[in-house]
Amino acid sequence: MSLNHKRSKILIVDDQKENVLILIEALGDEFAVIAARSGEKAIALAIAVPHPDLIILDVVMPGMDGYEVCRRLKANPLTCNIPVLFVTSLSDDDDEKRGLELGAVDYIIKPIRPELVKTRVRSQINLIQHQLQLLALNEHLEKRINEEVAKNREKDIILLHADKMSSIGQLAAGVAHEINNPIAFIVSNLVALKRYVATFREFFESVEQLIKIDGSDERQRLFGEAIQNQDILPILDDIDPLIAESSEGAERVKRIVRDLKNFARMDDSGFEWADLNECVQSTISLVRNEIKYDSELSLQLGEIPQVRCSRHQISQVILNLLVNAAHSINRQGSITVTTTLEGDYVLLSVGDNGCGMSREVQKRIFEPFYTTKEVGKGTGLGLSISYGIIQKHLGEIVVVSEAGVGTTFTVKLPINSDKKQLT
Repeated sequence: MSLNHKRSKILIVDDQKENVLILIEALGDEFAVIAARSGEKAIALAIAVPHPDLIILDVVMPGMDGYEVCRRLKANPLTCNIPVLFVTSLSDDDDEKRGLELGAVDYIIKPIRPELVKTRVRSQINLIQHQLQLLALNEHLEKRINEEVAKNREKDIILLHADKMSSIGQLAAGVAHEINNPIAFIVSNLVALKRYVATFREFFESVEQLIKIDGSDERQRLFGEAIQNQDILPILDDIDPLIAESSEGAERVKRIVRDLKNFARMDDSGFEWADLNECVQSTISLVRNEIKYDSELSLQLGEIPQVRCSRHQISQVILNLLVNAAHSINRQGSITVTTTLEGDYVLLSVGDNGCGMSREVQKRIFEPFYTTKEVGKGTGLGLSISYGIIQKHLGEIVVVSEAGVGTTFTVKLPINSDKKQLT
């Protein structure tokens, strides 16, 4: 591998001018060379930014010798990693050992031989550059590994959610099947009971009239006591509200069963090309009565291409988002529905200025049966169903919300017809 040394900065430290000139002449054509004639000046130049890549340090100098300079450089965090190459006329093994113990990477004995010095310097600079390349490669690999780990973690979360959805779906299908027939009996019987109660009320009123017209005083007295003792009149007053409440509860169970069926079988209808704006308009016509009293609805439908989707399922998503937005508004508020084209996706946004959500709630809103509503006022299935449907359409739902400010759900559906929808 060819390495460029022109950017490599060499600091020469020697009190002898002749030695400095020899080294500059030997290294100047290949490296950027600076020089110092004392230990104090050498430390100042070494600390200055940019730091030298290599220091050629004379051992024997007046004042602060090379050993002390090296010790101070290695003690300073700014300069401790700069390689030091000692140049000395001392040839004692103990001197060389001392220099290496202080952190020197090499030792050159005077008199200076330019070609030998150049070879030693080139070798050290190549080593430094290889280390920097290795460090950069390690950082790159670590970044790639972290990215792959993040991707795999994201995939694991998606697979875990899909597995959870599948398990809950099987449970939901079983529960819906078991509940469907009994609740149908209850609803039918309540309708019949309401009719029977009306007939009984008419019969009772007729008997009461006959007693008043043709009955003796004693019969009227006994009839009145029987009515009072058996609390007939309060029963007649209570029976219609009781039937109405029971019917309302049964209808709610029917809606839950329907939602469970939708949750368990979200792929009942096939895919076709559809205009998302038309889906919005038709869905709003179904839900307008539920939201018109608390919310002002604003439509900002843009020019968008058709998307290949299940009309029924996408309409269910729109319905769930609209109802969710309406329920988040305590008093009079506003709901805005927007459609736009962004790249290869059609975006459907449903925003409100309701109560919003905390970050903790946002993390769980697509979990099956999770709801922030009061007991009996939410099943926690609407957004879970919507999430599953959009996944099957190879899209995504993005949530932007702030507690007390409002929430915007943005559905992204691909328009690329080459994409194959999941089944």
